[in-house]
Amino acid sequence: MKASRAAGGVVGLAAAAWAGQAGYKVWEANRDLSDATAALREAERATEDRERALQELKEQAKSLSSLREGVSLELDLLQAELQKVKKEEERIQDTILKKETQLTDAELGLKKIYDEENSLHESQKQLRTIITTSTQRLSEAREAAKRAKFEANPMNNPLLRSK
Repeated sequence: MKASRAAGGVVGLAAAAWAGQAGYKVWEANRDLSDATAALREAERATEDRERALQELKEQAKSLSSLREGVSLELDLLQAELQKVKKEEERIQDTILKKETQLTDAELGLKKIYDEENSLHESQKQLRTIITTSTQRLSEAREAAKRAKFEANPMNNPLLRSK
């Protein structure tokens, strides 16, 4: 019995040692499993973070695409407005040129009027001189006619009375 006990004790010790080793291996496996689970959770979190970042990038890309379309449309509108402004500027330049031409023509016409007015003043001076001279001659002719009439009257002219 002692041998049986000793054998049982050795077997028990061996079984206990084997059980201890198996327990350690289970603990090691549990630890590895826990580490693997933690790594899996971390990988899942990283994947979720990447998916969120990817979704944000997609939304930003859509937003940028919409913004680009808006900017492109705004640019087209600004270019159209610029064309209108250029056409208006050309129209204004044409109007200014026409007005400058009209002003130059008006200045030339005004100069011509001033020249004609000066010529008229000269003509008026000449006419006044002619009128004054003619009036003096007319007065002198009237006086000569009166004298001639007076002298032609036999009563007034002693040379004519003797006849």
